[in-house]
Amino acid sequence: MSLRSKLLGLLALSVGVAVVPYSFYAAAGLKERYQETALGNLRNVSTLVRDNLGSRYLAYLTGQVVEVMRQKETLRKIGLFVSRNWEDLAALPDEPRRHLIENQVGHLSGLGLLVTRVDADGGLSPPLDRFRRIDDWAGLEDFTGRSLKSRIEDTLSPDGEFVVFTARLAGRPETVFLALLLPQAGPGRALVIVSPLTDPGLIGAGGVRSIVAGLQARFQELNLQHQAGVALMDGQGLILAHQGSRENAALPRALLEEARRDGGLERTVALGEADGPRVLLHLQYFKPLDWFIALSVPEAAVSRPAQTVARQVLLLGFLIMGLTLLTGFYFATRLTRPLKSLSLKALDLAAVDFSSPGAEAALVRDLPREGGDEVGRLSAAFRQMGQALIQNVRELMAATAVKERLEGELGAAREIQLGILPPPEPWPGDQALTARALIQPAKEVGGDLYDFFTAPDGRRVLVIGDVSDKGVPSALFMAMAVTLVRQTVMGQNLGPAEAMTQVNARLCAGNPGSMFVTLFIGLFDPRSGELEYANGGHCQPLAARVAAGGPAGLRSLEGLSGPLVGALDGWTYTACRDRLEPDEICLLYTDGITEAQNGAGEFFELGRLESLLRAGADLGPAELNRLVYDQVLAFRGPAPQSDDITLVSFTARRAAG
Repeated sequence: MSLRSKLLGLLALSVGVAVVPYSFYAAAGLKERYQETALGNLRNVSTLVRDNLGSRYLAYLTGQVVEVMRQKETLRKIGLFVSRNWEDLAALPDEPRRHLIENQVGHLSGLGLLVTRVDADGGLSPPLDRFRRIDDWAGLEDFTGRSLKSRIEDTLSPDGEFVVFTARLAGRPETVFLALLLPQAGPGRALVIVSPLTDPGLIGAGGVRSIVAGLQARFQELNLQHQAGVALMDGQGLILAHQGSRENAALPRALLEEARRDGGLERTVALGEADGPRVLLHLQYFKPLDWFIALSVPEAAVSRPAQTVARQVLLLGFLIMGLTLLTGFYFATRLTRPLKSLSLKALDLAAVDFSSPGAEAALVRDLPREGGDEVGRLSAAFRQMGQALIQNVRELMAATAVKERLEGELGAAREIQLGILPPPEPWPGDQALTARALIQPAKEVGGDLYDFFTAPDGRRVLVIGDVSDKGVPSALFMAMAVTLVRQTVMGQNLGPAEAMTQVNARLCAGNPGSMFVTLFIGLFDPRSGELEYANGGHCQPLAARVAAGGPAGLRSLEGLSGPLVGALDGWTYTACRDRLEPDEICLLYTDGITEAQNGAGEFFELGRLESLLRAGADLGPAELNRLVYDQVLAFRGPAPQSDDITLVSFTARRAAG
C-alpha cells in the first residue's frame, strides 16, 4: 500500500472517529469536559506557581547556606595561613615579631576580621577590642549554650572548630559572629579569628518581599482565560499578590483550615451568600511559609463556551467529513511526490564521498524545490544536513590531524623530560650504596623530579621534588630546577642548604607564573652513613630497619630547612644532618603517594605508607618502590591518577635490589 493510500485511510478514520461520536455526545459531555479542562488548567497553573514559589524559597535558603559556608572556608584558609605564618615568625626576636604580627592583624582588621591568640595563661595577644584576657569572655556563650572560654580550654580538633555567638564589641550594636578556634602548641592555647555572620535567620521581611515581588511579576506573565484569577495568600487569608479576578479574596476561614490540614482542596463553591456566584476553586497549601495559592474561575464562564461549541459541532460535523476527504486526496498526492524524491536522495547518502570537492553538488542535485510548507522545509533541512555533514567530516579530519600531531609532540616532550632525569638505577656496581627511583607522571609530562649524581667530595647526591601544578608548565619548571641543583652542587661545590638557597633565589628571580617546588637535596656518605640534607617544604623522608628478633623500627627525618623553593625570595635555608645505620633503608616520596584517592574520595595517607615501609624494611630499594607503587594502584582502583608519583629509595652496605 502506498503512502498516499495510508494517509487517506488514516485521515478518513481519524475524522470519522473524532467527529461522529463527538457530534452525538457533545451536548451532554461538553460542560463536564470544559470544567475538567478548566480544573486541569488551574492545577497546571497552581503547580507552576508552587514550583516557582518553592524554587524562590529554596534559592533564598541556598544563598544563606552558601554565604555561611563561604565565610567558614575563608576563615579556615586565613586561619591556617596566619597560624603557619606566626609559627614561622616564632624564631624572630620579640620586637620584630610583635611588629609583624600587629601589622598583619591590622590588615585583617581592615577586612572586617578580628584576630588574636589565647596564651596558656589566658591572655590575648593582641587584645580583641575590649577583651584583654580569656576570663573577659566568661559571659559569652555560643548558640549551643557553651561558653567560649570552656570551648578553648577543651581539646580542639586539629583542623579547628567553628562557633557562633553574639556579642557587643567596642560600642557596636549586638552582632552575631562566626569564630574559628585553631589549636596552638601547648594546653589552653588557640588562635581565634572572628568575623560578623551575615543574616543567620532563615528568612526575614526582606526575603518575604523579594519572594512576593517575584511571584507578582510571574503572575503578570500568566495568560488567564475564562475570567480566572490567581492569588497568593498568607496564613490569615490576606492577599499578598494576585492577577485576574479577585473573587477568591473572600474565602471562608473553614476552607483555609481544611486546605492547611489536607495540603489543598479542589471543589465548586458559592462565594459570599448561599446563592452567590459559584466558582471552580483550586486551593493549595505551601507549608514552609504557611501560605496558600488560590485559583478560581466562574462556573458560568466555563459552561457558556461549552454550550456554544456543542451547537456548532452538530452543524459542522458532517460537512467537515466530506470536505476533509476531498481535500485530503488532493494534498496527499502533492505531498507524497516530493517525499518520494527525498527518500531516494537519502538512500544515496551512503555513496557520497563527503571529503571530495563535488560532495555538496552531488547532495543537492534533483532535490525538490524549497517552499514554505513542511516538504519545502524538509528539503531545506536535507540540504543543510548535507552541508553540515560535509563540514563536520572535514573538521573531524582536520581535528584528527591536529590531535595526532599534538599527541606526537607531547610524546616527544615526555621522552625529553624523562631524558633529563638520570636512569632509575644510579651507580651500578657500587657495593657501598644501592639506590632506585620510580616516576609515573599523571599526564604526558609532569612536575615531579628526582636526580642522582656524585658530588665533588665523593658523597652521593639524592634529589627529589614536586613542582606546583601539572602539565607542560610544571615540566619546564622541573627541568630548570634540576639544572640549577646540578649547577650549584656540582659546579659550585655547595652543600645542600647553600645550594637550595641559591636555587630559591634563581627561581624567584625568573618566575612570572608564581610557581614553586617542594625540594629535598641530600648528600649521603655511604662509608659513615651520614646524611646531610636540606628540605624545602617537601614530604619528610622515612627510614626503616629490621630489628633483631622484633618488628621493624620506623622513623622520620623531620628536619625542615625552610619553606617551598621559589615562593619566598631572600630565604636562607639551613642544613640538617642524620645518620643511617647499616642496612637501614630510606624512602623519599612525593605527595602523589599519600594524596592518591580512590573512587570514594578517600586518601592513601601517610599511615598506610608507614605500614608498607615496616612490612618491607627487609626489601631492596627496587622491591620497596614496586611494593609501594602496586599498593597505591590497588588502593586507587579505577579512579584516575590525580598527581605525579615519584619514589626514591636507598640503603648503605646492602646488595643491589
